[in-house]
Amino acid sequence: MTYYFDASDGCERCEAMEGYYDEEPTPPHPNCDCEITEEEDDIDTADVGDFTIEVDDVVRDDSESPDPPQFHWDVTVTVTVECPDGSTQEDTHDYGVDAVDEDEAADVVVAAILDNLDWIIGDLLTQCGEGPPVG
Repeated sequence: MTYYFDASDGCERCEAMEGYYDEEPTPPHPNCDCEITEEEDDIDTADVGDFTIEVDDVVRDDSESPDPPQFHWDVTVTVTVECPDGSTQEDTHDYGVDAVDEDEAADVVVAAILDNLDWIIGDLLTQCGEGPPVG
């Protein structure tokens, strides 16, 4: 059984949490109206084992200057999947985002990763030898 945190029309904090979880996630704030649903396991989640999303680096890029008070940030993120055989596969993604500060830049990128998680994990599962990408 997996859980899906649906942050449709949610705040930025909720949007960053949107996605699938092995255990029921805790809402990020007391008045959270987001929906958490139980879903039957399928190839998108059951064969994945565990995955991690790690923000490796957030660097301010002053060569590009959006409208104040934002800055341009280069963010590097690594997604790691544990394959069914216990081995791991990882993929590093580089993003450029405009945000007020380092934390917001990281949050925006993690939300983008979560929005594309099925595709990213499907691609990594292919590298595990688990068939074609999902999506």
